[in-house]
Amino acid sequence: RVADPAGGVSFDDYCRIVRAAIALPGCEGLGLHVGRRISPLDHGIMGYAIVASSTFRRALTRAVRFWPVTAPPFTAELDLDGNDPQVRLYRKETVPTDLEPYFLEEALGGFLQLATELGSEEVWRARVQVAYPAPDYADAYAQVLKAEVEFDAPTHKLYPDAQMLDKPLIHANREAAKMFEAQCDTILRRMTGGDMLVDQIRSIVVN
Repeated sequence: RVADPAGGVSFDDYCRIVRAAIALPGCEGLGLHVGRRISPLDHGIMGYAIVASSTFRRALTRAVRFWPVTAPPFTAELDLDGNDPQVRLYRKETVPTDLEPYFLEEALGGFLQLATELGSEEVWRARVQVAYPAPDYADAYAQVLKAEVEFDAPTHKLYPDAQMLDKPLIHANREAAKMFEAQCDTILRRMTGGDMLVDQIRSIVVN
């Protein structure tokens, strides 16, 4: 399969690869570094819709809304109202529990990389909560994520800086964002059988 350019890797195979990789000496916290190397543009149309957003609030809203397109290992809930905005992540049942730390690290690193490429890395200078005990390499979380990290929390959560959410982004392009968002909506509807009227109303409200 590796030699076949048109071939793919199943999730089960990917899990086996990850287990082998994180067992190697010096690979502690591998997910954090993998996540930092994933550009939002690696996700195609979804990434372009996010990068063209006018503010981090809109970028984050689009990222969570269209995340299912990438078949992520977590589901996400977004609450950006009030003075305590947060992103909550929940492991999908298909994700092995022993690999939850790796996949969460990858997701957290990816969120930081998203903010970095949008020119708003400081938006995450708040805190992160992780719903499992601190690993031996716990210091790597704070070093890579550049945030205060709390382990053994009830739920995985990221807390963006409320004051940074509406900061204008450097690649903002309203027309491009709307065009890419419409294409993402089409893909998502095909995947989920979503309600077109609900999607249209949501698009009007967001934009």
